[in-house]
This record gives sequence, structure tokens and C-alpha cells, in this order.
Amino acid sequence: MLKTLTLSLVLLSVFVFNSPVFAQCTDDSCPASGIVQVREVITRLINLSVSVAFLALTVWLVWSAIKLFIVSGGEPKALAEAWSSVTWAFMGIFFLVLAYISLRLIGEIAGFNVSEFCLGFPPYCV
Repeated sequence: MLKTLTLSLVLLSVFVFNSPVFAQCTDDSCPASGIVQVREVITRLINLSVSVAFLALTVWLVWSAIKLFIVSGGEPKALAEAWSSVTWAFMGIFFLVLAYISLRLIGEIAGFNVSEFCLGFPPYCV
């Protein structure tokens, strides 16, 4: 349990808080420290949460299918519960994909990427 928690914290720190270092900059071409990093952390947290949600829904779907075909044993109550679980897993995946497609469509119509945002400081937005 402790190893899993430690590994999770290490992976979280690598994927979320790993940002480039701008200490080598001496002129005004470098972005302001703090604003850019906060924006990157928020973007990474959103991307990580979507990835974790999709992975969790996939695992839930596989486990539900195993319950449906193997564990239920033909009992009507267990079959209904397993089928309900499969339905909810498919609905979760469907709505996750629908949200992604909606964001992409809004971005194409509006002409900019809606998943990238500026925190109110236009000179430092990429």
C-alpha cells in the first residue's frame, strides 16, 4: 500500500509539476515565472484527470463484462445488475467522448483551442 502511494505521488509530480526551467533567460523573451507554470499545471491536471477517467471507465467496463458473462452464473438478479453496470460504463465512455468532440467542435467553430487558456495576462499566453 505504501509503495503504491509513493509511486502514485512520484508519477503525479513527474507528469503534473514537471515544467521547464527559465533560469537561463536574461532578456524579456522569457515568460513570467508563476503565471505560465500555473497555467501548465492546470492544463496537465485536466489532461491527467481525463486520462484517469477514461482508464477507470475502461476497467469498469471490463469488470462489468466479466461479471456479466462469468460471475453472474445465470441468476436473473446478478445478470440485471451486471447489465446495468455495463450500460453505465458505456454511457460514461460515450459522454466522455461526446465532451471531447464538443470541445473540438467549439474550438473549430470559434477558431481557437478551447483547451488552452490564458489566466488574464495576455503577454504571457502562448
